[in-house]
Amino acid sequence: MLTISGAPNTTLPGPVFNYTVSTTGNTCTFAQATGKITVDPDHTIAFNSGDTMQSVCVNTPIDPIVYDLGGGASGVTISNLPPGVTYSVAGNILTISGTPTAATGAGGPGYSIQTTGNSCLKANAIGEIVVHPYPVPSFTVDKPAYCIPNAIVKFTNGSTTPNGAGMTYVWTFGDNSPQDFSVNPTHWYTSGIGPFTVRLSATSIAVPVLNGGFQGCNKFIDVPMISIHPQPKADFVFSKPSVCIGDNVTITDNTDGRDGIVNQWHWDLGDGTTELVNPVTHTYADTITYVITMYTVNSFGCNSDTVNVLPVTNPYKPFTVYPYPHVNAGPDKSVLEGGSVVLESVIFANDPQYTWTPSLYLTDAHISRPRVMNPKSDMTYRLTVTGRGGCQLSDDVFVKLLRFPVIPNTFTPNNDGRNDTWRIDFLNTYPDNRVQIFTRSGKLVFESRGYNTPWDGTLKGKPLPFDTYYYIIEPGNGRDPITGYVTILK
Repeated sequence: MLTISGAPNTTLPGPVFNYTVSTTGNTCTFAQATGKITVDPDHTIAFNSGDTMQSVCVNTPIDPIVYDLGGGASGVTISNLPPGVTYSVAGNILTISGTPTAATGAGGPGYSIQTTGNSCLKANAIGEIVVHPYPVPSFTVDKPAYCIPNAIVKFTNGSTTPNGAGMTYVWTFGDNSPQDFSVNPTHWYTSGIGPFTVRLSATSIAVPVLNGGFQGCNKFIDVPMISIHPQPKADFVFSKPSVCIGDNVTITDNTDGRDGIVNQWHWDLGDGTTELVNPVTHTYADTITYVITMYTVNSFGCNSDTVNVLPVTNPYKPFTVYPYPHVNAGPDKSVLEGGSVVLESVIFANDPQYTWTPSLYLTDAHISRPRVMNPKSDMTYRLTVTGRGGCQLSDDVFVKLLRFPVIPNTFTPNNDGRNDTWRIDFLNTYPDNRVQIFTRSGKLVFESRGYNTPWDGTLKGKPLPFDTYYYIIEPGNGRDPITGYVTILK
């Protein structure tokens, strides 16, 4: 009996091995038999690239992990991949990739790979993908409301992590102050207008270091601090900048209550009088300067700053009684169209302020003697002068516009009632104007001083023939002579 047995340890140079068996013994004819043995290869799996030990946060892609399959391996089965992570086999390349959608926690079972294919020995590989949860940041404050500039807020940190990992914190308070790394900080809001947005950024402590060298999973929340109320900004206005002796003044609160409504007023009128109403109407008995102080309280109980506290740290608002100014707007003027003229007012006042109305065509409506530039119509200007204390008087001045004459170059003196005379618009506004008309040869056929009666195309009562005539018009009042031609049409 012949027995062939054993365990093949290579597929080379196979995988098919043909064999021949020949008998031995006496010198008779030998016997032979043939056969073949096929040796299938075992499976292999080899790491190619990536990292078999990874640590990421939820919803963060892993670095792809690549293996090479060999031997009789044509596929794989993989267990314990985190949700969201998948694998694919293309040829002999196995790729594990994806974005984990749930935390696995440190120390959990890693993934394991077993090859599939022929029935020979399977190959295995293992690795670990740890998916860390994000922290849940939260906080509370110690009071329902605060008023700047003394808004001292105590924050209580209520942040948690699903896996109980430790955390580090970064606080920003929305007022350009430095970051705070405390667990439960206290912050003093001293100025500014809210709401201030507080950001708490919590980072869980992850071991080992996350992919890419990151330290921990980070999550933040932004919370507008609507409970922090800005300080109202006190201010008030006078009904007039000052008064003349015997006049009264109304003082009206102009506080910016910020996010509240002003509902309390505290006035000191500077002459021993105090008031708790708004507005305040008061008559001062002497011609001196008074310093008025006030502060307000809004509907959140927040006090304003104080206006006109001495020594002065706010815009100073004195109030004084003064005499009336003397105002003369000056003589009436005339001005050529396209020209200019200066208004010559005469003023006697202390620290006068000038207002010309209307301001149309004026170079500056707030000086004593402005220039009227290129007016388009006759104008009456009123000069109002305000002296110290707001005392005002006014006076008017008239400016006559001397328009440029509108000179037609034809007319038809045929007595049909239309265009029978050479009408020159606006020339009659020049009282000293002179008009001369000549023939082509230079003969004078018409002359007038003042143009109250337009030329009718005649000479000594007789009609002149159809022709072109030449004129010289001297408007006067500083305007240069005007020359040109006019044609009589029949």
